[in-house]
Amino acid sequence: MGDSDSERVQLRIGPWIVRSNRQRTCSVYEVVEVSGARRCGCDMCLNFDRHRKRGEALTPPAVNLLAELGVDPGKEAETVHLGPDQEGHLYEWWYHAIGEVVDGPEPKEPVALGEGLSVMVKDGRAVAHEGFENFPLIEVSFFRHLPWALTTPEPQ
Repeated sequence: MGDSDSERVQLRIGPWIVRSNRQRTCSVYEVVEVSGARRCGCDMCLNFDRHRKRGEALTPPAVNLLAELGVDPGKEAETVHLGPDQEGHLYEWWYHAIGEVVDGPEPKEPVALGEGLSVMVKDGRAVAHEGFENFPLIEVSFFRHLPWALTTPEPQ
């Protein structure tokens, strides 16, 4: 990545080991104005946005992990409502950090982190925020069931 050792962090996220440039990642997030959910604005994304703002989407350890990578947890790149089921509404949302996956299995299935939150990590740039164009990226995706929290009718 052309970074000095003091700029890099190496972390384990589930079975994956990633190396990231925290400082550069922070710099990109400082200029990101809106999260993926707010950018979309549909009811399913606004439901997720409400839970994220209340601190109900991510667990404290996941928030700490994102902070170590230099990621602003309030500015996910994209949010996807995977559908309602008996456990609530399943969401996937992801963030990017400048860096690479240095070890771990091929990402086929998310792995449980606890408290109903799962994660999957890969090298990727799907719907990355502006500012990440010229860097190798880690994509950290989270999955969680969340209840309906809006006053609008719940989709079935």
